[in-house]
Amino acid sequence: MKRLLVFIAAIALLSGISESAEASGQVYTVGTSSLNVRKAPHINAAVIGSLPRGSAVQVEQKKYGWAKILYHGRTGWVATTYLYESSANGASAKSYSGQISVSGSYVRIRTGPGTGYKVIRITNQGDTYQVLDRQGQWVHIQIDSTQTGWIAGWLVSDSNQAISRTSVPKAAATQTSHSLRGKNIVIDAGHGGIDPGATGYHGSHEKNHTLATALHLASLLKEKGANVILTRSSDRYLSLNRRVAISSSYHTDAFISIHYNSSAARLSRGVETYYYDGGTDKSLAEKIVQNVSNQTGFQNNGVRFGDFYVLRENPKLAVLVELGYLSNPSEESAIQSETYQDRAANGIMQGLSDYFSS
Repeated sequence: MKRLLVFIAAIALLSGISESAEASGQVYTVGTSSLNVRKAPHINAAVIGSLPRGSAVQVEQKKYGWAKILYHGRTGWVATTYLYESSANGASAKSYSGQISVSGSYVRIRTGPGTGYKVIRITNQGDTYQVLDRQGQWVHIQIDSTQTGWIAGWLVSDSNQAISRTSVPKAAATQTSHSLRGKNIVIDAGHGGIDPGATGYHGSHEKNHTLATALHLASLLKEKGANVILTRSSDRYLSLNRRVAISSSYHTDAFISIHYNSSAARLSRGVETYYYDGGTDKSLAEKIVQNVSNQTGFQNNGVRFGDFYVLRENPKLAVLVELGYLSNPSEESAIQSETYQDRAANGIMQGLSDYFSS
């Protein structure tokens, strides 16, 4: 038994050396608008801060898609998806050469480089295609021997994770509009504490996903000049009455309740938004679901009337967003990634921006 433990320890040590040696001392650049720094290498770990786009970080170790860094004297972890080699390492420019791999679920392939073009095929995580060209944030690919198409660059990666994602949050948010500046936005992360919400196919809890999305969204909205009020910023229980009371106590311009869906039908999928009052509430719901679908690649299930307490009893402009089905194993896997959280948050932010611009 003692020999076995020594052997296991030796293997673990060697694995750690290999993993650390690859990244130790390497300098990387942050390629997203705001990259969360977490206490541990996990999507649900506590956020201890954030790094703005262009920040240079020295990576001490890479582990399961996370990079260990020093943040204000503390050890922190960031998602490697948003880190790109700095020129300080002699890194060459990234390109879309070779093959790409789809990183999202139910991703649309279109006839041209933009969401306005016709959808000609749906592809899923892990599918690979030969790259022909690039235009902006869109990649021209060979679908089969007779057909080509265009796919969103922020929903794919190459074998070396080298495809630039610097515009994932910014791609749809480059408008010069300042429609969100000064707006009071209440973000309601559904469930929490003793209320886990839905349990996913693989066992994840809705309450953790809603909080992660809420924190991503809060960061993006603050960057746009909005005033953000979070009904909860940690894993704690909050009654429905209290959530509405928070919204009512401010000069709230919009209340966004974030949720993830579940169904007995395992293949149910997609995103949808709910409203209680027609008119402005429905209009905001429509803009949000369209943008979330565009950003994430998840199916757009449209808008629906919802007799939910946080909508029905809320005197403010209010919508409830369902950001995918945890009961669908494919969607749950995508939802647990930092990449999806960022895209979903960006979709909500852009929907709000479009609404207040109209």
